[in-house]
Amino acid sequence: MHAVLRELRPTLALAFPIVVGQVSQMLMGITDSVMIGRVGKVPLAASAFSHSLWIVVFIIGIGLLTSVSVLVARSTMGEEAVYPLAKHDANGELLDGSKHKYTLTFPPEGFPPVNAFWSVTMYDGKTQLLIENPINRYLINSPMLPDLKKGPDGSLTLYIQKDSPGPERESNWLPAPDGPIYLVMRLYWPKTEAPSVLPPGEGSWKPPAIAVAK
Repeated sequence: MHAVLRELRPTLALAFPIVVGQVSQMLMGITDSVMIGRVGKVPLAASAFSHSLWIVVFIIGIGLLTSVSVLVARSTMGEEAVYPLAKHDANGELLDGSKHKYTLTFPPEGFPPVNAFWSVTMYDGKTQLLIENPINRYLINSPMLPDLKKGPDGSLTLYIQKDSPGPERESNWLPAPDGPIYLVMRLYWPKTEAPSVLPPGEGSWKPPAIAVAK
């Protein structure tokens, strides 16, 4: 649940003005009905009929705008999101939290190239479900960067393991299952200029390899 809420924050921020506008339209309709109802039944009936027609037009308009906005976004921004997956480490071995501890390091100039935000989410390799853990952390994303510890050179290392790496490193800990690991990176509104993850699988930017911790 924490992971879902964290992913939804940027979406809700964009949706809030639209919600306010639609609620305002509803309140205006209610206010008009109350005021016209004081005049008489016939004006109230006429107002209700016109309001019903307006709702039909409004719904059709919203549907058209929604479809057009998707087409415009795709034509101007390219891919809306890319989802690199990881089940193997740098040596080609299956990720397994019961056998190894791992690290994922973004070099100083190698953070995911996106215009919106990125995240790395941990799943159980067997069930594909989120992992219950003592710190209730299911992902690490770009909004968390101010709270993460970076290296002297500006690089960022995430510690992927089932047990805490210790107080000094726990801010960068992504809890793993005691078994197979399945990682999903989400890149929202990826940049089109180099370095870029686009086209998916062929871009000049690649996710860092997951290394077995030394």
